[in-house]
Formats: sequence, structure tokens, C-alpha cells
Amino acid sequence: MSRHLESVGVPFSPPAYADAGGYDMEVVWDTCATAALGLPYDAVRERPVSTLSGGEQKRIVLEALLRGPDQVLLLDEPDNYLDVPAKLWLEDQLRATSKTVLLVSHDRQLLANATDRIVTVEARGVWVHGAGFATYAQGRQNPRYGTPVPYGWVPGLRPATSCRPTPGPTCTAAPSLSW
Repeated sequence: MSRHLESVGVPFSPPAYADAGGYDMEVVWDTCATAALGLPYDAVRERPVSTLSGGEQKRIVLEALLRGPDQVLLLDEPDNYLDVPAKLWLEDQLRATSKTVLLVSHDRQLLANATDRIVTVEARGVWVHGAGFATYAQGRQNPRYGTPVPYGWVPGLRPATSCRPTPGPTCTAAPSLSW
């Protein structure tokens, strides 16, 4: 680490690095690198990101987001560049997380296996289906399986000043967005 700081003209100071959470972040990145790449942080810390495949880059970022402190995540096509085992891993992680996840995807298998409600954004508002993707088509044909919502309002959403994550895992998906 000191080599990187000194290369940009910043003298390395262990107390300042510790105060900024540097050592704590090394532990997080060690966990993420080990899970995503199968290698400890010390083995990959000098490796340029450009040498990682698209799937490796996506997996390490997803590891960091899912392990991080943020309780609400917005993921746009999170399964892009992932191979089949990594997609299965992502489905498991999304089902297991206690975070609120807004997920945009066109992958019907991911939607079916990892979501517990669907929000469809349409020209005049949104439509909320309170179940998974398996009953989504049926819900679109029968209004009692979903809730049409006036544009600009989503049930349970509070102003940002008082917003709190919902208890338990919540994945929300938009299978098709037409603007």
C-alpha cells in the first residue's frame, strides 16, 4: 500500500491509514477476493483490474456490494458476464440477503429464482405484483394478483429522510421497461 501512496506523492502513515479504515477495508477485500477469485487479497492486490475477465470483475464487485454496509442496492443486469455457476451463486446470494434489492434484469430464470415481488414500470405508472416471477404473467391478466399504482407512488416507500429498509429479504425486479 505504501508504494501506491508514495507513487502519487502521498507519504504513507500507518495511523492515518488505520484511521481512514484502510486495514478494515483490506479485510473486506480479502474476503471478497477469496470468494470471487479463489485467491487471497495479498495475491491479487497488485493485479490490475484490466487483467480480470468481465465475469471476475462483476463477481468481485457483487461480493463487495452484498457484503457491504449499504442496506438498499440497485443492480442493473447483475448477471451480465457471469458464467452459469456464478449466476447460480448470484441467485443464492439474492435470496439469502437481508438487504432490499431493486433488480433490473431480462433473465427470466434469475427473476424466477431470486425475486419475491415484481414492479413493472410503465408509461403511466407502475404495476406491483406481490409474488415471484412464476405467477407474473397470470397476474398481468388478472388484476387481483397485482396492484396498479399511480405514477410517482409506490406502496411502502417513504420520503428519503425517513426511509428504512423493510425487514427480511426483499428483491424487486422490473422484467421489462418500456420508456
